[in-house]
Amino acid sequence: KVFFYFQIQACSRSTDEHRKKALERVTELGLSGLRTLVYSTRQVTRDEYYSLLRERRQAMKQFGEARVQALNASNERIESGLELLAVTGVEDTLQPGVNECLESLKAAGIKASLKVAYPKASNILLAKMRCCPRLRNKADASIRHVYANGLQSVEPVTLEPADNFVDNRIVSSRYTWWNFIFLNLYEQFHFVSNFTFLSLSFLYLFAQGAISAFAYVVPFLISLFITIVKEGVYDIFRHRRDRRVNNKRFSVLEFDTNNNRLVWTERTASSLRVGQIVRCVADQEIPCDLVLLASDGCKREVRLTTANLDGETSVKTHYAMNKTFKNYGKILSMFPNDMELDDVTQFKPLLVEVTYEAPHADLNRFEGNLITSTSQGTENLVPILIENLVLRGAVVHSTGGILGLVVYTGVDTKLSMNSKKRGRKYSSREDKLNFVLTLFLVTSILLCATGTILATVWNKQRSNVPWFVSARPPTRFSYVRLFISFAFIANFLVPVSLIITIELQMLVNSYLITHDPEFFDPERGLGGSANSVHLADELGQIEFLFSDKTGTLTLNQMVFKACSILCDDGIYVFDGDEVRHLKSESGQPYVRVTEMQQSNVWSVGSALPVHLMEFLTVVALCHTVETRSSADEEDVSFEATSPDEKALVEGAAKYGIVLSSTNRYPEVEGGRRLVLQRNPTNDMNRTTTEEYFVDATVEFDSNRKRMTVLVRHPDGTFHIHSKGAESKLLEVQVSSMVELLCLFSLKTFLSSPLAGSKQVYPLSTS
Repeated sequence: KVFFYFQIQACSRSTDEHRKKALERVTELGLSGLRTLVYSTRQVTRDEYYSLLRERRQAMKQFGEARVQALNASNERIESGLELLAVTGVEDTLQPGVNECLESLKAAGIKASLKVAYPKASNILLAKMRCCPRLRNKADASIRHVYANGLQSVEPVTLEPADNFVDNRIVSSRYTWWNFIFLNLYEQFHFVSNFTFLSLSFLYLFAQGAISAFAYVVPFLISLFITIVKEGVYDIFRHRRDRRVNNKRFSVLEFDTNNNRLVWTERTASSLRVGQIVRCVADQEIPCDLVLLASDGCKREVRLTTANLDGETSVKTHYAMNKTFKNYGKILSMFPNDMELDDVTQFKPLLVEVTYEAPHADLNRFEGNLITSTSQGTENLVPILIENLVLRGAVVHSTGGILGLVVYTGVDTKLSMNSKKRGRKYSSREDKLNFVLTLFLVTSILLCATGTILATVWNKQRSNVPWFVSARPPTRFSYVRLFISFAFIANFLVPVSLIITIELQMLVNSYLITHDPEFFDPERGLGGSANSVHLADELGQIEFLFSDKTGTLTLNQMVFKACSILCDDGIYVFDGDEVRHLKSESGQPYVRVTEMQQSNVWSVGSALPVHLMEFLTVVALCHTVETRSSADEEDVSFEATSPDEKALVEGAAKYGIVLSSTNRYPEVEGGRRLVLQRNPTNDMNRTTTEEYFVDATVEFDSNRKRMTVLVRHPDGTFHIHSKGAESKLLEVQVSSMVELLCLFSLKTFLSSPLAGSKQVYPLSTS
């Protein structure tokens, strides 16, 4: 089994003795080969809490570099002064057959390594590297301004359609009917073999070879013809796939201001334009990038899978804009019926105006604002969050229907901008063959030059011309003809039959891959498919195999396993239905967890220590997990993009702090209402329900390496919780002693995701 441990450090109010204990706990987990995570707390005033919220919301309304700088400043204020508090752990299990796979890889001559950081527990085995596609286009500095269906105002009716943006056609094919021959020939003669054969065919105009030109040129033309036909057939398949994608039909909501009607029309995906309002249903792929206006149900939730974008198969939850959900939700519920309006002024609640950034390839960033009008006639900017955006390629999952405003189409979509440029792909076999044939060509030229020189010398030394024949001195062209004659002989180093054989074997191999019954999965009805004949070229050429441990070599089914709270001695280990409290023997610091002595044990349902329950409350609040209730509304399941977060929330629920509900609340865009059920003894008569409000979430990113939530507690206090990587979290800690302790733990083990929190108290009214 693989253990992933998360640690929690002590707060700055702790004594030096507590800090010493923190060092011991971190080191003990490190010696056991465990990874760490940290939670923290800090006390501030109520005014500062709301000041932080206002500063963040104001920063969200800006664009470009000003937005980035404002958000960085806001995040720094929110996360400054965090004080470390305590420590937790998650356990994962290796996939069956991993060790057997390692042995078979080594037996095949493939280098495979296994790093063991804990006895009988593999920390790192193989790593699978995913290359991020190169960003093709730099983001334009301009800001887009779009109205829904181009309707700017109704009194008077003013239309401003967005006609200056690209269409939504998807083109993955490489050729058209008019450039196929020319472009394909240009690509074919990039191969050294074809260039060599063409050059030798051209030399037959100046000299006679050992074989006739017909016997040499015809096989070369046959080889070229086979390759051209092969490329043409595969490009026809690409055209067909493009037509299937572009001809998918979607329902579009249109405003008929002349007849005061809301009309549903059917349009193909290729005809969609920026500013239109598109309806998508369950199991349907999103045709372009959309800002969510409404969804079925009352929670504004849109559940998606993004395997086509980031390879993740987990279900993600996005949300419709709160300002548009009510009005457009009514229209969505009446589909497919058109709506008759009394007059043109009834279009006013449906006016949608958005400003947003130019297209770019970053899948995790979107800057935009929804512009609404207040009762005083002033504009109000509502930030459009990344959770309000759905991207082309995502698939709607178990959601009845959604309405979205088109913001990016065609090549401007994030999926297209992350795709590689279309062009001729050369397999590794072709690259190696070109290199080898280049060496043969250079060798042939050297042999021909050597042969020409030696033949000239031999002719001069052994020329025995009769006296009655007038001898003519050799001309320059005679030397060229001699060189060409030797070239005809040397060309057999690269026989044309070799190229024909390679082309035919690739066709046969691709056919065998496609029709191999061993590749067929009867459960899903899917089999192998060689979309390119060059696929077979890449088989059997692996030198190094890298794979990450989470979800690839493990089952990705993590379990909350341990925690250590620094205001208490020892480590709490969650072992099934028991919670065991472990301590190291006196005078023996820095020992492995497995070598500690058990000091106490509690069964699930018994009263756990108060400070442990308080910490589990923080765990149940600091996350982005969503709840799902079954039909009988008794069982609650959790969904999260991170299996670590899910494991922590499930662990807190098992031991008495149950996250029973997560809902959006309309007062704050992006805000969440979390309902916790506190039942430490599993006695239903003693269960208490508490509501917590998350006013803002600073999401995890690769630079900050931490996430933060701002939470209002039911007792009137205000809290900020944060979790992230140790290297970044240490930058916002108060105590230099705590930083020293964490740096010491960093030397003990490789990587440690951490967490932090802080409490914000209201102003005293006295």
